[in-house]
Amino acid sequence: GTLKYLDVGDEVTFSTPQRSGGAAGDFLAWVMRRISAGINFAYEFIAKDWRGVSFAGGRLVLTEVRLDCQARQKYLIELLLAPLWERIVTEAVIVGAVEIDPRLFANHRQHFLRHAWIAPAFPYAINPQQEIEADVTAVEENHDTLANRLAAHGLDISEVYAQRAWERKQERELQIEPASRGAAPAAAMP
Repeated sequence: GTLKYLDVGDEVTFSTPQRSGGAAGDFLAWVMRRISAGINFAYEFIAKDWRGVSFAGGRLVLTEVRLDCQARQKYLIELLLAPLWERIVTEAVIVGAVEIDPRLFANHRQHFLRHAWIAPAFPYAINPQQEIEADVTAVEENHDTLANRLAAHGLDISEVYAQRAWERKQERELQIEPASRGAAPAAAMP
């Protein structure tokens, strides 16, 4: 800083900046749109700015984001996680950290290296009932597997089956019948 002495008759005038009238918001939106274009990701999702987006437009944005996330997850799994898993298991066998015969491992390598990477669920369902019905139809019509549909929701089929088996056992022991097989609803009874 400097110290400025005024001459006789000089006056000091301070600036009084006014509000920009929205120009700053427009500029920030412009910057965010450039960033989203640069990383190839939907602006609405990055900025959390859904103003002016119709229901159909929002659905398109979420569909694109979901596909992009799935592609990025697959890329991460195939290029980083799967090779890392193979390296860890192989080295664990080599140094004897696991009780697997190295010759057995060498002869049946694929058996010991089997694994599944289940990405987190994508919780943005615009119409959950329709999406669940679409999952059921895809499995029933053999367009997809139950394991794939459960994985898309962040679930492991073996964990789901174990939990359902336990639940069904509890239902039998406690003589609980699911509503779909039980008595008629109370409103329909005389």
